[in-house]
Amino acid sequence: MAEETTFVAYLRPQGQRKGERNAIRQQGGVLAGLSKKDATGAGLWLDETLAEKWLSDPKARSSIVTLQVEGQAIPAVVKEVQIDPVTRKVRYIDFEEVAFDRPVEVEVPVAATGRPRGEVAGGTLQVQTRAVRVRALPQNIPAELTIDISPMEIGDTLHSGDIPLPTAVELVSDPGEVLVTILAPRRGAAEGEAEAEEAEQQA
Repeated sequence: MAEETTFVAYLRPQGQRKGERNAIRQQGGVLAGLSKKDATGAGLWLDETLAEKWLSDPKARSSIVTLQVEGQAIPAVVKEVQIDPVTRKVRYIDFEEVAFDRPVEVEVPVAATGRPRGEVAGGTLQVQTRAVRVRALPQNIPAELTIDISPMEIGDTLHSGDIPLPTAVELVSDPGEVLVTILAPRRGAAEGEAEAEEAEQQA
């Protein structure tokens, strides 16, 4: 099960103006929204420093968050995070309230383990996707998914559909999405290495 985190969240008034939202950011807050089980929503804000630190962990987006809102504890997951393209700071976090008897969709990081045989043979490991979306009950959400890439040879590719999933976890991402590929070494680089090795043997 994914890790749980608790945040104190503060309600924002409906119809808040741009100046009021900017004031929250200037005072060290990050804006957030909560989609509730009853199909209503609420505007929130959190401490920016704590939110930034939490989101720096790749496992954060697969974790269950308890939002303490005016004395009420609300379990939620992250639906989306908006990042400022210039400052790279978090601008907005979209949360979804969860019920432990209903599946939710979340983004889960993928950890590749082992060193590919193709990389040992001179190939280049290219990682294209570091997370996938899955559907599961909140208590069954994995903190991360792992896949062994050590058997991969030059030219091999692994896809999202190749990830072994825990019981009761369903892949939502395209199963054909590329995770990792072992590229063949560049011809010039390979020839240079071969010539250097031959020169060493003749010396």
